[in-house]
Amino acid sequence: LTLISNELNALTSTFSAGKEVVIISESDTLTATLLERLKKQGVRKIITRSHYIDHIDDKATKELEIQI
Repeated sequence: LTLISNELNALTSTFSAGKEVVIISESDTLTATLLERLKKQGVRKIITRSHYIDHIDDKATKELEIQI
């Protein structure tokens, strides 16, 4: 388990390498590009602490088979 307080982005995504799950907040924007990077690093699931998923590219998660 690795916890960081920084937002998830291209620079901080390296911390997710080898992790199956990432936990994000509503301030984290997950674009298709970032999701592809996460998938390549082994991420299979995303847990969000927000009420909505409008900050996550839902189409990309389906194409990459990443569960929200």
